[in-house]
Amino acid sequence: MCLWHWVRSLWHGLSAKAAPTFDYCPSVGVVVAGYNEEETIESTLQSLWGTYPRLELIVVDDGSKDGMSEAAQRFAKTHDGVLVMRRDDRGG
Repeated sequence: MCLWHWVRSLWHGLSAKAAPTFDYCPSVGVVVAGYNEEETIESTLQSLWGTYPRLELIVVDDGSKDGMSEAAQRFAKTHDGVLVMRRDDRGG
């Protein structure tokens, strides 16, 4: 499977296709909910950031006991369109 993915990526890279353009580009919101995701939330947001021209990321901390909200806030300070919401009690 890895070989197939590599060959496919190589083929697309060599075929010199232009990057896709968007004639119609509505805004899109992505909700990222988590609980105790301090160690992974920034990398998750980084992987989503910039994948679409009009993307808003909404992070919902579901009553985490670690520093998930703080980690998400650090990311939001340097990236427009990122909203962090925190619930005090776990809602599930």
